[in-house]
Amino acid sequence: MEVTWWSQGCGTVTRNATRVHKILLFPLWVGQRGHKKNHCVNKLWPKRTSLTPGEKNAVNPPLVLPEKIFLPPLHIKLGLMKNFVKCMDKTGRGFKYMRNNFPNVSDAKIKEGIFIGPEIRELMQDKQFGEDLNETERNAWLSFKKICKDFLGNYKAANYQDVV
Repeated sequence: MEVTWWSQGCGTVTRNATRVHKILLFPLWVGQRGHKKNHCVNKLWPKRTSLTPGEKNAVNPPLVLPEKIFLPPLHIKLGLMKNFVKCMDKTGRGFKYMRNNFPNVSDAKIKEGIFIGPEIRELMQDKQFGEDLNETERNAWLSFKKICKDFLGNYKAANYQDVV
């Protein structure tokens, strides 16, 4: 049986069906050659007239105003956690507790503060972690927990502006 295969370069390769040894795209049986006209369409795009730094180079206006775009709360929480862990004392009890509490997370990820949401929630509920921190770290941790609860959670507190 003879099969015609369309390759990425818009050419065809005909092989015996039992001896095809190349991985190609878009198999078509012989006799379906009508698709070749529409398969590869070469379009000549006009060159840009100007591409200067500092100017808006977009053709169409944005769909959403830039001041209405917010970072998702989870991304803010992940960034704050990363900054918190990077500032921790790497020889302190709090850092060692974190390392022992997450044995499946690599040391490099813990040192860089790369955590996912469930790990952060687990640390927030753990009372022992807060006790193992020194005074400066504990104050920062309590502030982080308050921000996450009152501002970055599902419901904002009534006084969220005072919290932030």
